[in-house]
Amino acid sequence: RFGSQAGEMVLPALYQPDNDLAETAIAAFQTEVTQCHNGKYTTSCVLNALVGKWKFHRTIQHFNAYPPRTDTISGTISFSVRDATGSPTTLLYREDGLYHTPKGDFEVFREYEYRHNTENNCLELFFVESGETTYLFLSLNFGNVDTDPGDAHTKRSNNNVFEATSDHLCINDLYKGTFRMEVNGIMASQVEMEYNVKGPEKDYTAITTLVPL
Repeated sequence: RFGSQAGEMVLPALYQPDNDLAETAIAAFQTEVTQCHNGKYTTSCVLNALVGKWKFHRTIQHFNAYPPRTDTISGTISFSVRDATGSPTTLLYREDGLYHTPKGDFEVFREYEYRHNTENNCLELFFVESGETTYLFLSLNFGNVDTDPGDAHTKRSNNNVFEATSDHLCINDLYKGTFRMEVNGIMASQVEMEYNVKGPEKDYTAITTLVPL
């Protein structure tokens, strides 16, 4: 009685002798499919795919320098589970690298906390200072995985890319961030983070590319 059209999905519920039970099961399945398309599991998938070690390269274009210059940083990044339950709802981002400048190379490091805000279903990035989580840096909402590519805040441009953007005003400096992850199945093959910073004394673009180690 159900799923009799060619191409329709076949579910165990279709073979229920009880029509009401079958219709309830089908409705529940369709609701889950709709929620998936609305990004219900996207943030969890992104966090799971990030866990592990990465090699990174970053370019920083300084537009307010005279003459304008481009610096680079290279090194490694690790994402480790910070949640006591072992569930990757909270990750510690640890970056160690060499900052390459015309005046020489300098060792640098930084830490962030990547946290899944389950209430708003978004990925929040917090600064970590001396091992303690401090204040919010960016909030990324991946939203609808089938969003129109013209949407400036969240989209999935194709079946292999998750992307989200976020703006953050830090005192007088405006940070515009873009997070883009390329996936192969359930694994991430590349991550790109872009920050455009504009303020009274800041004017630069930083692009970081990560590939798995």
